[in-house]
Amino acid sequence: MKDPLKRKKKSRKLEKRTMKRLGGQVQPGSGCFDGLEDDGRVPFQVRVEHKYTTRGKYSFHLDKWEMLDRRATRVGEKPIFVMDFVPEKKCLAIMHSNDVEELEVWKGVVPQAEFLQSEHRSMTIRPEMYSIDRTFIFFEQEELGLELVPFWRVEGALKNARGGKG
Repeated sequence: MKDPLKRKKKSRKLEKRTMKRLGGQVQPGSGCFDGLEDDGRVPFQVRVEHKYTTRGKYSFHLDKWEMLDRRATRVGEKPIFVMDFVPEKKCLAIMHSNDVEELEVWKGVVPQAEFLQSEHRSMTIRPEMYSIDRTFIFFEQEELGLELVPFWRVEGALKNARGGKG
């Protein structure tokens, strides 16, 4: 999809769908002005950065995570970095492991643990990493506890946190 207008329209459509599934709202003008950097939020719960790709992989950079994390924690929200793999119809989220625990994302299951590690401050995420297992992400030289989670688990956990409401 080369046309930038089509790409932007597709991006906004996917952001809107993602935020609806989380029970939140899209940030109007996200990325256009200072203070409107994130794509959406569930006020007082989570702040979301949403990316999509048609290439079958996404290059996740710690710099983007750190900016989202700073903005979210400043207002007491949990950061969620969502990656939509369009042709594969898979959606993954990256979250702090302690937020995954607090929201009980894995409630009712005892998953196996998998580990991804990178020597750099970036990592290629692929849709086949969509797993029923807990996938922990480690970056050498960094003290971060991040986890790659199927998006539907995050969606269900947030719904449960709201008492089962939309």
